[in-house]
Amino acid sequence: MKGFKQWLLTFMAAFMLVGVMTGCNNDKNTEDETKTEETENSEETNTEKSGE
Repeated sequence: MKGFKQWLLTFMAAFMLVGVMTGCNNDKNTEDETKTEETENSEETNTEKSGE
């Protein structure tokens, strides 16, 4: 039973590390997508203004 508990603890620690790394990675991508959307909206606005 001791081997099972150690294996389970290792397995849970691995999942926790994967979760933390995934969470950190998502924050970075979210900021990039927001900046891209803002740039696209600015370009569309500038195009509309120049067409008038």
